[in-house]
Amino acid sequence: DFLLDKSSRVLASMYNAQGQLIETLAKKDYQAGEYTLEFYNTSIKPGVYFVRLDIGDKHYTKAVLKSAE
Repeated sequence: DFLLDKSSRVLASMYNAQGQLIETLAKKDYQAGEYTLEFYNTSIKPGVYFVRLDIGDKHYTKAVLKSAE
């Protein structure tokens, strides 16, 4: 989830533990508001991944865990 206090360009990307780009989750302009990114790629293996969120000149990274089904 992320909250924008003003309209911003957002780039959200998912990386594996080796730093390789797995998928671009979002790359567009968003209006001010609260948003949730959802990811439904069933082909990735269980493990730890990192989602990088770039909003303007600010960058955030969050670890996510893909569990076995």
